[in-house]
Amino acid sequence: MSTSTPTGDFPSLPSPPMTSTEGMVLRTDNSWTTVLNLNITIGIYTFGDDSINLPKQATEQAACFDLEFRYVKTEPTKIVSGYDFRNRPVKRHANDDGSLTIYPLDRLLFPTSMIFNLPTNTSMRVHPRSGLSLKQGLTLINCEGIIDSDYVEQLMIPLVNFSYEKISIAEGTRLAQAEIIDTVNNLRISSFNRITFKPDKKTSRDGGFGSTGEK
Repeated sequence: MSTSTPTGDFPSLPSPPMTSTEGMVLRTDNSWTTVLNLNITIGIYTFGDDSINLPKQATEQAACFDLEFRYVKTEPTKIVSGYDFRNRPVKRHANDDGSLTIYPLDRLLFPTSMIFNLPTNTSMRVHPRSGLSLKQGLTLINCEGIIDSDYVEQLMIPLVNFSYEKISIAEGTRLAQAEIIDTVNNLRISSFNRITFKPDKKTSRDGGFGSTGEK
């Protein structure tokens, strides 16, 4: 059996710099850059509710952390708003057991009871969970949500039901997964802590979900 390297149209990748390759990543343009493995902690405001589980990676090499559906305890009613299959505004009230029913082709904003205090030059990328998408037809309306660092309102999960069945979702269900990215310094965000205050307004942004407008 030959162990020689195959020839043909295989790309020639550059060698890493003459230093340890730990913490080095190869960019798409075939240049090397350093990933700074700093212990960055992100503050999360949970509306004074200490029962909210702070996110964490499931494994040491997990790219994302899960986001749970959680009502804000300080609000008087448990309601999730959105649009039905005819694009009519709807308000879905919680069932007696606290679950929420999403009907076929409903597009609803599920609360998380969390406001992330993201550092400048970072953003959060929210992705669907593969199991929910495949097995139940529940996925994100916009495929990937992007949370800017100056967004200081509650993180909402925009969910759509592509199945033909109505689905009851229990509070605490993990509906999405997210990652925090620092595109300037290539930092890896490693942990979170609970904060007791809502983050201050950072820029001219005024409002929550969809606050940057349509145009």
